[in-house]
Amino acid sequence: LLSTFPGMDGNLVLDLPVEATLNGALLGTNIETFAAVAISYAFLTFFAARVIRVYRLKVEAADLADQFFNFWFLPYLCYVTALSFYEIDYSSVQGRWHSYSPRCIRMMFLYSTKTFIRTVQTIVTGSGRNKRDFVPLMLHHGLSVLLFGYGVFTPRMHFFASLDCLCEVATIPLNNLHLWQAFRLPKTERPLKYLYIGNGLLLWTMYLVFRVILFPMWFVYYVHDIYLRPEISWNTLNGFEKVFSWSVNLFLLVISFIWFREINKGLLKALRRGSNRASDEATSKCLDQAQPPSNGRQNSSNGNANDKLRQRHAIQK
Repeated sequence: LLSTFPGMDGNLVLDLPVEATLNGALLGTNIETFAAVAISYAFLTFFAARVIRVYRLKVEAADLADQFFNFWFLPYLCYVTALSFYEIDYSSVQGRWHSYSPRCIRMMFLYSTKTFIRTVQTIVTGSGRNKRDFVPLMLHHGLSVLLFGYGVFTPRMHFFASLDCLCEVATIPLNNLHLWQAFRLPKTERPLKYLYIGNGLLLWTMYLVFRVILFPMWFVYYVHDIYLRPEISWNTLNGFEKVFSWSVNLFLLVISFIWFREINKGLLKALRRGSNRASDEATSKCLDQAQPPSNGRQNSSNGNANDKLRQRHAIQK
């Protein structure tokens, strides 16, 4: 299949350094990894169904299983991605386009495997089909599997692949938010409300840095290197890489801006909810601390004043 793309000769593995096969980046341990991810998703789907029945959660088992899996998988994936930069010479054009990183290959295989299994799980179970972002999400998954799955078989552009995968740092607090909503944890009661708002602030910050800023920076490196040294950058790519390397990232950039709008609206809503709650508590405390009246007439007038204060507070809200 890969040999049908322009510029492909079908002998991709022969172009890789010998270490790629020796450390199991392509063969052996990756088969075990694929099986482990598939079995984990199957087990977590049954486990999530049991949790939903016990706690009467209003969430689909496939989505909850994915959130359980992401809770440990995403931090590990980001850790492997960060280590890959120690193997890449990102200070030069030659290094950014042709440095070889076994950890980057491992990262791409892990990510493409996980995303492929999640896509199959979503299609088989039919989860999330009624959600507004179902089609963009499936398109995101399909393009990610295509590009990262292909990246496993080439020693080129490992720097750009690792830079892409850094965007998953922002998915960690997003997954925490999904788990919070799935278990319907309180959002306005202390001390959980501080954790909820803190996670929202972390999500907003991480999404801004690792998606809204990161993807434009990816294009800055990409265009700069092609303009400066096309003979060791653009001219070394085959037809598949010339089409999908930038177009997939452009798609990720667009949907990241769209999703950031939703995150920004959600954070502002949470902050307003917290401020309104604090205002309600302050008003109630002020009314409760009012001195008791000395006679019935004062009691009636004081009650009317309290009623007017409550009405004024309700109108202000």
